[in-house]
Amino acid sequence: MGILGSALTAVLLQTLIVVASMTMANTPLVQEPPEEYDHDRFSPKPDIERAYPGFIVSFDSKDEDDDVAGRDILRVPHWVSQEVRRWEPREAFHNEDKNWCLDSLVSEPAIWFTDTDLFGTGVAPDDDSYRDSGFDKGQMAMALLVERIGSDAAYDTYTVINAIPQRPKFSRGIWQNLSLLTGAWAQKYGKIWLIQGPVFYDQTTIAWIGDKEERKVAVPDAAFKIVVRDKTEKERLVAEELEQDAPEVLAFLYPQLGPAYFGAQKDYRHSRFLTTVDEVEELTGLDFKLSNDPDAERRLESRRAEALWEPIEVDLSRRQLFISKCDN
Repeated sequence: MGILGSALTAVLLQTLIVVASMTMANTPLVQEPPEEYDHDRFSPKPDIERAYPGFIVSFDSKDEDDDVAGRDILRVPHWVSQEVRRWEPREAFHNEDKNWCLDSLVSEPAIWFTDTDLFGTGVAPDDDSYRDSGFDKGQMAMALLVERIGSDAAYDTYTVINAIPQRPKFSRGIWQNLSLLTGAWAQKYGKIWLIQGPVFYDQTTIAWIGDKEERKVAVPDAAFKIVVRDKTEKERLVAEELEQDAPEVLAFLYPQLGPAYFGAQKDYRHSRFLTTVDEVEELTGLDFKLSNDPDAERRLESRRAEALWEPIEVDLSRRQLFISKCDN
């Protein structure tokens, strides 16, 4: 091989290395959740499933069975589910509140990655669909909660298949506030399960984002979040026999435009948005698996919680409950 051939070979190898590194950076490998985690314990049957260490996604497909008028491909997840566990620092550091924080939080990437296969078939969007749309890429599985598993797991949340178009004041306001509150419930009860996703009223889409040459993404009217946990021993002792093994459930339904989301006097009383699992199922067409006992499941799904679990509001000064980023 001559000098010219050797030079061309070197350039080609360098190009391949650069392309490979860019691909790996923008498209993390999908990995199974840690064995001890059961992210989809209460989730509906998935459509197109993608499992990550910190959450599981059921993504909308071209199956023509979602009863949504207009375009069949919505390019949003049906639901995203995750198990969130209590986090604490090493025992030697328990006594000081300042140590109850996550210091390995990854920064949000400038461009969120997509699922290469789903994008190739036209099912999923990429970051371009959201750019300059006026809508946030609203995370279903919140990075801060997934960070409890590790920074690599948290990075995986920055995929467009874990997002729905959300109005910025909704995404960064009451929806984020609720996610922080669920983290505190995981701290108090040891572990919880979250199932969250979009809601289209009357199964109809009326708004889309994405320019002409981009993949259009449906804008949901609302978002749901269902929070599930096992009963405490004290709760089991006082429960009726039929209810002792049944989980505790909170079902929430948040319109993207809601009362007191905006202005100086924001109202983040989440009890205003409590509903029943039945209503979420009616609006979404999903079927949650809250119990293997049909009678118990009917009772759980028809019941609207009377109140939130403690704590009922976000208080970041309570650092052992509200785990956040460490102060640098």
